[in-house]
Amino acid sequence: MNSTGQRGSEKSPIFVVGCSRSGTTLLRLMLTCHPDVSIPPESPFITKLYPKWGHIRIQTVEETRQLCDDLFSSDNKFRDWGLSPREILENLEAIRPYDFREFVDAVYCLYLKRMKKNTAQWGDKNPRHTNHIGLLIKVFPNAKFIHIIRDGRAVLNSFINANRKHGKIYPDTPYEAAQYWRNTLRVAYPFRKVPSYFEIHYEKLVGDPGKELLRLCRFLGIRYLPREMLSYPSVNANLQLVPKDRLSWHEATLRPVDISKASKWSSQLRRSHAVYFELCAGWELDKYGYDVILPFSRLRFLNHAFRRFQEILRN
Repeated sequence: MNSTGQRGSEKSPIFVVGCSRSGTTLLRLMLTCHPDVSIPPESPFITKLYPKWGHIRIQTVEETRQLCDDLFSSDNKFRDWGLSPREILENLEAIRPYDFREFVDAVYCLYLKRMKKNTAQWGDKNPRHTNHIGLLIKVFPNAKFIHIIRDGRAVLNSFINANRKHGKIYPDTPYEAAQYWRNTLRVAYPFRKVPSYFEIHYEKLVGDPGKELLRLCRFLGIRYLPREMLSYPSVNANLQLVPKDRLSWHEATLRPVDISKASKWSSQLRRSHAVYFELCAGWELDKYGYDVILPFSRLRFLNHAFRRFQEILRN
């Protein structure tokens, strides 16, 4: 389906997933600066609307109106896309009857039209969607998934800094953050051998962006255009790809990649917090290629025992 209300969009949607504060927004902007890709601001409307609308074929005007109402009421962030209820309604009426996949495709294609990138691949960036990869594959069997992974201790440090600035939004104790980070890895792990799944490490992306973007472009089957993809600071500033009211959460998107950000946690995070995190998730840190402070924290049975001990204390 394309933005004129015709069916038949055969391009593979791109889903960027990963633990919160792991670089999903950075990766979204790099991809959006590619002329063949466009990813709108974050919105979880797909998974929110699927339980009600995912198993039916929309056939009436009234159903279309109700679906549009549900779309705009499901998530305030969707309004950041700049699409009006009227244009969505008109577009859906032009292709009625349609199923849920065609509905989602129509909405994203309207965003492509707004960005003047009608022929591009649309994408979605949402950390929450890490928990719904199976569902997204069900809706879009040809989709591609990019999972960005960051050192869990850096994630904890970012959680603490964000909470200090905006109020408690994220887990801010080492135990809670380790559980959150581990769970993100755990739910994505079954898909690691799926050809449409790709992992990229935040540290490698900011350390050698040219090399990592080459790997990424090959996976997506798009042209390798590092200059364009790394122009995100100026493009973001000019086009407000990150909505102004959310820019305080993503100030780094106005600056070029900085390798020092990868290890900033080691000087900012209290050593006791880093050790505590390792005792909960040292095995996963080691498994995904991260050095640990305490060699014995790589033992899985120790992590399990320590987490169980923490659960007992909390209860």
